[in-house]
Amino acid sequence: FKKFHNVIQRAFNWKDYHLYEFYIYENEVSDNNYSKLEYINHPAHNRKNFKPIVNLVCSDDAFEYPNEIEMKLENGIKLSEYIPKYKNIKYNYDFGDDWQHYIEVEKTIDDYDKNYPACIEGEGNTPPEDVGGEPGYDEFLKIIADKNNPEYENMFEWGKSQGYREFDIDTVNREIKYI
Repeated sequence: FKKFHNVIQRAFNWKDYHLYEFYIYENEVSDNNYSKLEYINHPAHNRKNFKPIVNLVCSDDAFEYPNEIEMKLENGIKLSEYIPKYKNIKYNYDFGDDWQHYIEVEKTIDDYDKNYPACIEGEGNTPPEDVGGEPGYDEFLKIIADKNNPEYENMFEWGKSQGYREFDIDTVNREIKYI
């Protein structure tokens, strides 16, 4: 899972400055609401109401916070321990900006002939690191879309310094190949 995190970081052109975690979910939708999990701000919340089975965390510090879901340190845990058996994963990154990525395993390739990951599809630009979550990214996009905005030049330069760029699948594949 650490390598999976690194692939996501490179695909988003982020710098791995922040904590992250993964939640693995059962495949079937449940009628239960799992107490606090019905609230969208609970980190294990899943918009399709899948039951979380484990929370894989990147730091021992995470164990200091109560969680009704089993927690494991993700170091050394392989994707194959959960995938393809489980098909729904949530990746939370930067608990301040609160980026939540819902990942659904559509298929696995048994005869994959490479020993490295590859991006097969993508579109749109990714938010710069530390932009302030979805509201901050919306504001960033609004400012850089208007060259007459008094904040345009500073925001444009800041975005570049954070690695903001057009999506390019070839660049992504070069960056994730050796993770």
